[in-house]
Amino acid sequence: RQRLQQAFRQADYLVRWGGEEFLIVARATPRARAPELAERARAAVADTPFVLEDGSVLHETCSVGFAAFPLAPAWPAVLDWNTVVDLADEALYAVKRSGRNGWLGVMQASADTPEALHHDMHQPMAPWVARSTLELAGAPEHQRALLAGHGV
Repeated sequence: RQRLQQAFRQADYLVRWGGEEFLIVARATPRARAPELAERARAAVADTPFVLEDGSVLHETCSVGFAAFPLAPAWPAVLDWNTVVDLADEALYAVKRSGRNGWLGVMQASADTPEALHHDMHQPMAPWVARSTLELAGAPEHQRALLAGHGV
């Protein structure tokens, strides 16, 4: 937790989300900077080994999934917070499936109408990506893992 806190601003929120999962809310940050923040979090864990009390050294990595909020700026109320967190979680697991130590982000969702966007939110992520209505950022292998994980 301390390493992650050093990678972000004091105004950002860092919350333990599960056993080994953290939720970071970087408020008032342009979405274009999200990949930079994801890499900063990944590097905070991977670039410096952990030294245990007995002198043992552990080299650890982390996987990062993120999503911008609001995800659909044209219709910010259509995709709620829980939906966006679920998409970030799917991105995280795509990174884990493709070898870990990386990041994948959901940058923006688009649709022709709010109704179409609402329909999409009840579908797996892969079809959104295939139709180019969900913009991702991250390494190609992580994006392929996301698509493979949903049979596309």
